[in-house]
Amino acid sequence: MKKLAQNPAAVTSLATFLLALPDAGWTEWEADFLASMAHRDHAQAISTRQREKLVELKEDATSYSKFDGLSVASLVRDCWIARLDLSDVDEAFIDDLKDKRTVSLKKRPLMRLLRCARQLDLINGFVAVD
Repeated sequence: MKKLAQNPAAVTSLATFLLALPDAGWTEWEADFLASMAHRDHAQAISTRQREKLVELKEDATSYSKFDGLSVASLVRDCWIARLDLSDVDEAFIDDLKDKRTVSLKKRPLMRLLRCARQLDLINGFVAVD
């Protein structure tokens, strides 16, 4: 975050990069925020909260293939085997991941997969994302 505070061009560059990511799944607010950061006046400083949000969105856009020693692919497989104990919506989510042969996920769907895995007692407690 210190680099973003000291380098206004880095803010513009990061926001432009994030905005252009395919399948990022940004909400309307997030897309508007990134667009405003990408087209901002470099002479104008951004707030600490804006820097925090930009870093948060960067983390949300990162794909994870492993976490806490478990591969996403194996967790998808294990959740798929036990999927009938999930709600219809979560079952469909797991089916979709299995059909797509998912081996990595962005933070939001990864958190959902972890929730499903916990519900199915495949993992216990807190699992940190690498």
